[in-house]
Amino acid sequence: MLRATVQSRCECQTSLVAELDEHRLVVQAFARTRDGEHEPAPAHTMSPSKPRFDVGWLCSVCGRNVLRSFAADALVWTDRATV
Repeated sequence: MLRATVQSRCECQTSLVAELDEHRLVVQAFARTRDGEHEPAPAHTMSPSKPRFDVGWLCSVCGRNVLRSFAADALVWTDRATV
C-alpha cells in the first residue's frame, strides 16, 4: 500500500499532517501540538486526480479551516505493509 504524507502550518502555528493513499485521499490526519502531542484533525482532499490538488483540515487546536495546495508530482511515496 503506497502512502504519502503532506504537512502544513495553521495560522496558529500548529503543524497539520495528513497521510494520503495512492488515490490521494486522506487516510488519517492529525495536528501536532507545541508539546508534541498528536490530536485528530479532520481533513479531506479536493480534486485529488488533478496535478495540483488541495487538502483541507479543521485545526483541532484553534478551530480554523485550513486549505493548502500541493503538487502531485512533488509527493514522496512509501510502501507501507498493511497490518
